[in-house]
Amino acid sequence: MQTKAVKIEKIYQEILDGKRSRFPANTWKEDDNRELSRRVTKYLIETILKWNEEDIKQKWNTPLIVKYRLLGALKHSYDNSPYKMIEDLYPNRFKEWEFGMAPLNFWTEEKALEVLKWTIEEKERLSEEQLLKIYGKKWIKENKLSAPLIMYWNGSPFAMINSLYPNKFKEWEFIMTPNKFWTKDKALAALRWTIEEKENLTPPQLLQVYSVKWLTNHKLISPCKILWDNIPYAMLNDLYPGQFKEWELKCTPAGFWTEKKALEALKWTIEKKEALTEEQLLSIYTQKWLIKHKLWTPLKRYWNGSPYEMLNDLYPNRYSKDMLKGYRGHHTYPST
Repeated sequence: MQTKAVKIEKIYQEILDGKRSRFPANTWKEDDNRELSRRVTKYLIETILKWNEEDIKQKWNTPLIVKYRLLGALKHSYDNSPYKMIEDLYPNRFKEWEFGMAPLNFWTEEKALEVLKWTIEEKERLSEEQLLKIYGKKWIKENKLSAPLIMYWNGSPFAMINSLYPNKFKEWEFIMTPNKFWTKDKALAALRWTIEEKENLTPPQLLQVYSVKWLTNHKLISPCKILWDNIPYAMLNDLYPGQFKEWELKCTPAGFWTEKKALEALKWTIEKKEALTEEQLLSIYTQKWLIKHKLWTPLKRYWNGSPYEMLNDLYPNRYSKDMLKGYRGHHTYPST
């Protein structure tokens, strides 16, 4: 055996070159510590094939081992397991599921979840935010988990991750949501959950943050585009019919305001939302009050920043300027 150990690579090269038909008799049966097996495997991978780690994961399998005349070593030293053969040469460098051809009956549901957990938490060390951005069928395929995904979760990445982390995520939180995932009912349920449970927003808080950017941050911009023509207010109004006016939102769309619409908004704010008496109106109606009620933009655009001019257009000649709090004695508003 010592003679063979010294020259096993040379013998192997002669076999590959066609100068020998086979290894000497009993080479593998007598290779008790598998030294010769490791040496020829190393010679094949590093000298003949010149593979890197990714090549090994993608291409190492039984047909290749047979092609390169190492079936005897595979059979006698490694029980016909290509993974055992590579693990013996490179201990703890590879996981069995990383190879292109995992053995039959390798996957169980429990093993698949263990592998998914290991991949997320140890191999990739993903934060929740990172996971939500990349987790999907493509990522699962890259990490050699497509087979159990189909076998146990009917090809649904969310069903798989939900088995690992029950109720930790919502399906729409993932960037890679499946095609045709969104329906109007599902989108409104997601919006309600985000507002009322995840973020726990009060109506004033909601009006301050609700926008295209907010929907994008909460992975809800796709259904807004698909089902509400990218109009955030239309989506919100379907969830809470008539509860909010479009101008109450922090960001109104470009071109939203007209003079008529501004006067309708002012009338609604005074008479319905706030239900002000004349006395109350005269005591609080100021530029600051209009800004608070999201009416600064039309005030500036159509009435040159003058609260009185706007109010007088709504209620012609009902009030004189000096009846208003901000005009008593002197004009308190900055020029625009």
